[in-house]
Amino acid sequence: MFEDRGDCLQDRFEGTYSRQQILDMEDWLREEGHPEIAQTEMERREHDRRRTYLSCWCISKYDLDLMWKAYVKEGCGVAIRSTVYRL
Repeated sequence: MFEDRGDCLQDRFEGTYSRQQILDMEDWLREEGHPEIAQTEMERREHDRRRTYLSCWCISKYDLDLMWKAYVKEGCGVAIRSTVYRL
């Protein structure tokens, strides 16, 4: 198991949609005449979390120890120094 997968992070909301986004989407589906798709979309979001890997970015002049502790387990992390322009 990879701990940087969306469904394996300590913060269970990391990489998820906000409650308001979900409600807005469900309202839109109803308005468009497709309320049955709401359940399918919920299943798709859960499936996506199991197959999505997240990376963490920080704009800072210095390394943040808390970020490493929160997102890197067992010393398996990579630091890349870049600029917004170069990315």
